[in-house]
Amino acid sequence: MILSFLFSSFASPLTCKEVQEQSQNQPLHVIHRTIQNDPLQDDVVACLQKKDLAHLIPTADADLISPARFFANVQTTKGDFLIEVQRDWSPLGADRFHTLIQKKFFQDLPFFRAIRGFMVQFGLHSQPEVNQSWKEKPIQDDLAVQSNLRGFVSFATAGPNTRTTQLFINTANNQNLDSMGFTPIGTIVDTKESPGMTIVEKIFSGYGEGHPSGRGPSQELLQQQGSGFLKEHYPYLDYIKNIQICSNPTPSSPTDCRSAG
Repeated sequence: MILSFLFSSFASPLTCKEVQEQSQNQPLHVIHRTIQNDPLQDDVVACLQKKDLAHLIPTADADLISPARFFANVQTTKGDFLIEVQRDWSPLGADRFHTLIQKKFFQDLPFFRAIRGFMVQFGLHSQPEVNQSWKEKPIQDDLAVQSNLRGFVSFATAGPNTRTTQLFINTANNQNLDSMGFTPIGTIVDTKESPGMTIVEKIFSGYGEGHPSGRGPSQELLQQQGSGFLKEHYPYLDYIKNIQICSNPTPSSPTDCRSAG
């Protein structure tokens, strides 16, 4: 099945020749991103298949290809902060994060695991069927090019090639995680204008590690039942209200983000 792409009504449809020309001087991910954002002439798919170039068309379940660099505004119950994502640090991880944001996954999500002096984790949905659907779509590992230093954001993993929707923010230098497949995708913007780590450090961590090792909520139960029980049994948890991609390519603060949608 070929993906039905969303595009601006003002864009000129790409021709088969134009896609072929791009394939001569652009990497595959750039071609995929172009096709995901622009319309195609009706005969392009058949034309590329005939020329044995069907791999240039992203499949229906493919993650959206992220920009080379983008900022995301994270709106939380403790305040807002920015994440700067660099695709070349972790291409598949950046694409998955970008896709989850565009699909409005990060709405009313708990920071369900917060361990002071270690990290803050998020990314389990309130609806168990949503968690299950993404669990069935893990992404392959990326080669690590950055370290898990304080303020760096990485995907959680349960082993090789198991990244799905859970991420964590390092609140300490955790280089010991680097060899375990935890690959950073970006960093919290932490400046005078946007003191992101000050916000992150305020996220409630009183429950500590999750059940059964600690007093925090069970990840297994969260995945199976969703987050509905948390507000009754874990009333002090902080939440992500929403995450949005900034239309401003260089925001200095969350108020400068100008959400792209």
